[in-house]
Amino acid sequence: MIGGRDNDTLTGGAGGDTFYFGSADGAAADLSAANSGVDTITDFTATDNLCFNVSALGMTSNVGTMKVATLSSGGATLTSLANTATAGNVDAVILLNTTGFASYAAAQAELNATAAAITDNSGSAIVLWYSSVDSKIHITHDTDISTGAGTGTEIGIIGNSTSATLAALTGSNFTMIA
Repeated sequence: MIGGRDNDTLTGGAGGDTFYFGSADGAAADLSAANSGVDTITDFTATDNLCFNVSALGMTSNVGTMKVATLSSGGATLTSLANTATAGNVDAVILLNTTGFASYAAAQAELNATAAAITDNSGSAIVLWYSSVDSKIHITHDTDISTGAGTGTEIGIIGNSTSATLAALTGSNFTMIA
């Protein structure tokens, strides 16, 4: 399922589905987090895949499997590094605070609890976090996760999610295209 420009609702079928983010309608110049809108997935399962257009998001990582880091509640410990990720080179970060955050600014503060511990070669990354406001997983593109000064642009929501859904995500749930 491909989310285009503006806000879309994406519903998969039976079996594993791939949901694409950062694939806006129109010219290549329109392919950005700001222009893609916020897409909502209504039926995400553990066999589904989240695919991100790295060109659209200004990320310079290799196309293919994303480098994924999982950060413990409180931001103190990297609990998992998947797909050749290192603390200094990740494409996606899963924040395992199951209580959730009221905003991305609060999630970003936890992400940066250990200053500059996680970054990406381009400085930007996808951050998945659980919202205490709507009890859903939010997908945010952060332009600079290494300093806490990056702008967070929400690009997706997993609508049928719980904090357990967030904890069950693994590196196999993520890919990148150019």
